[in-house]
Amino acid sequence: MPRRVSFGFTTLHRLRTSKNVLQLYDIAPTEQIIKDGLGLAGIKAVAQYHVVGSKKRYCLDFAALCKQGSIAIECDNKKAHSGPRQRGKDKAKNAFLRRRGWTVLRLLEHNIVSDSDGCMVRIKKAVQKLGGIGKEGE
Repeated sequence: MPRRVSFGFTTLHRLRTSKNVLQLYDIAPTEQIIKDGLGLAGIKAVAQYHVVGSKKRYCLDFAALCKQGSIAIECDNKKAHSGPRQRGKDKAKNAFLRRRGWTVLRLLEHNIVSDSDGCMVRIKKAVQKLGGIGKEGE
């Protein structure tokens, strides 16, 4: 699913040297940090996992499909998730997922960048609580 891109300001140097849109606007690669951490921890999670309801469709940053339930792992950067409109969307997404039995972990950019080990501890505890990774995640 493509990301929506809004107009924003950057420098000519950053425009020429950025490898992706996140670098263009100086946004930390939080999803890559978590992906690397999941790999090192041996947790097989599906990136960009889609959950579809009767009228809604959501794309999760990562889904850990466990034996006794599923975990939605969302990496929230400050620039995209601090506004009231996006916070409302995030709250609705959380409610949608929880009604379907998902455990939702929202990891903030600041925590991912400054304490990725702490974020991984949260994920590992949630996976253990749900009986470990199940067949879909293998």
